[in-house]
Amino acid sequence: MKKLNVCLAAADYFVGTEHESEGIRLRETSYLPLLGEKKYRNMDRIGKITFATMKSALQKSDLVVNEEARVQYSVLWGTMYGALNSIHKFDMTSLERGELSVNPSEFPNTVLNAPVCEASIQEGIQGPVLSFYGKNASLDAIGIAYEMIYSGLTHTALAGGSDELPCKHFKKYTDLMYAEAAAFIVLRNLENKTLPRIIGYHTFTMLAPVFENTYTVTDIWKKTCNYLLEKNIDLNRVKKIYIDSDFSEKKQLAIQTCMEKGGIKGEYILSRYNLMGAGGAVLVSQMLRECGLKRGKKPAICLFLGVEEYKISLLIVEYGDIEREIV
Repeated sequence: MKKLNVCLAAADYFVGTEHESEGIRLRETSYLPLLGEKKYRNMDRIGKITFATMKSALQKSDLVVNEEARVQYSVLWGTMYGALNSIHKFDMTSLERGELSVNPSEFPNTVLNAPVCEASIQEGIQGPVLSFYGKNASLDAIGIAYEMIYSGLTHTALAGGSDELPCKHFKKYTDLMYAEAAAFIVLRNLENKTLPRIIGYHTFTMLAPVFENTYTVTDIWKKTCNYLLEKNIDLNRVKKIYIDSDFSEKKQLAIQTCMEKGGIKGEYILSRYNLMGAGGAVLVSQMLRECGLKRGKKPAICLFLGVEEYKISLLIVEYGDIEREIV
């Protein structure tokens, strides 16, 4: 049976740059020009950010959404807060000023997955649209997109995530400063030996909070190593390890130390800001920009580790030219 080669064909991302008391906000000038002359007045802010990022990734991939292809593309999107700001604004207007005071045109934005659905409609995509929620949401979206392509359920997928700064009513405690972010990656089944490719994805459920004691931190290393061995991956080939987390740098360093003692060495890239549900997709996009365009390089492995309190998500990406046959 012929195996499928799931390549990361293109990507784009945005990360906030304007520091405010609530966090780091995206400049409107960074994404609004991508929407063109049409202003999409009824689309809320998170919808515009999501649509602009998806549009940019599609443009970089040279994919054409025509009548034949539109039903074959899948969209998978991850977020932590989604459209909760629009929901909160709509509901508070109704509660404080009465139901007749709300703007009906704003109601579609109150659906939690409205941003990705509206973006998919605007791009003319009619294939499956799936949403994921939580800190690891966009990393899980990429992982499930990989599994869908690998199993033959779809040929091409747009996977990523986005989050805007949530209002104070929805914020949870975090060790890191919030930063708005959005990213989309185009995944395709291609017989290509130079594009970065996903070779594994897995999630682990923790029976106790990650930092409850030293044993739970060690468990991250054990579960990661066991899965890498199952995939017959030599630990010496791991060159970069990206950690997406809202835990403090000290706690992330504890994970790094444990992983290094267990034999997973290489360059560790830790989270500086809490990019919410978009963090994993942003890290994958950054890796593509840094490593993905290099040709003639010896194959190497990047690990993406999404760390929640009770859940670990692991994505494995291989980059560099490969001589092995794609079968």
